[in-house]
Amino acid sequence: MLLIDELDRADEAFEAFSFGGARRLPGHDPGNSAREAAQPPIVVITSNRTREIHDALKRRCLYHWVGYPSPSAN
Repeated sequence: MLLIDELDRADEAFEAFSFGGARRLPGHDPGNSAREAAQPPIVVITSNRTREIHDALKRRCLYHWVGYPSPSAN
């Protein structure tokens, strides 16, 4: 599992870098072609909606909105 927390707070260059890296995860390790993943990893990206995430990344994501807990939940 790979967690990229609060991607929206990073600059757009890091967003592009992490998107490119996550895209290559299921394949092989470029530094050592003998190592391959048994199965594709789960990548979790969180966002606080500080800024919009690039459309190319949004098209490849499954969204799940987690709302604020109600005051009665305490």
